[in-house]
Amino acid sequence: MLFRSDDFGARDASSTQSITFTSTAPTTAVFGSGSYTPAATASSGLPVTITIDAASTSVCAISGGVVTWLNAGTCTLDANQPGNATYFAAPQVKQTFTITKASQSLSFTSAAGSVFAFQPLPYAPAAASTSGLPVSLDRKSTRLNSSH
Repeated sequence: MLFRSDDFGARDASSTQSITFTSTAPTTAVFGSGSYTPAATASSGLPVTITIDAASTSVCAISGGVVTWLNAGTCTLDANQPGNATYFAAPQVKQTFTITKASQSLSFTSAAGSVFAFQPLPYAPAAASTSGLPVSLDRKSTRLNSSH
């Protein structure tokens, strides 16, 4: 009985494939705004699966093919194509980008106290940030500045 190499599942060099990201990673990803829809193709034409790298799961997430920002940091996407009866699995390709911190502003939410005859009235200052993070105030001096 004669056997051919095909009988044992052997594949030639034309059975290899590669993956290419066809979308450009964001260059200005800022936490709290925006999203990214990555795309990749395999040279075989087989579908490519894009997932979040295990080291980036606290920084970014993917749902319905759209990547969103969870925190500032480095987001790494993994593109995979496992192959089939004709093609070997493609080597994994990664795409990495940085999500930067969002800016915030602070504003006083209380009216300033007044001074009558150099006797300060009680004043409890309060402030808020546009990020919703707590604001702490530090009193540096209890003296009134005077040119006398």
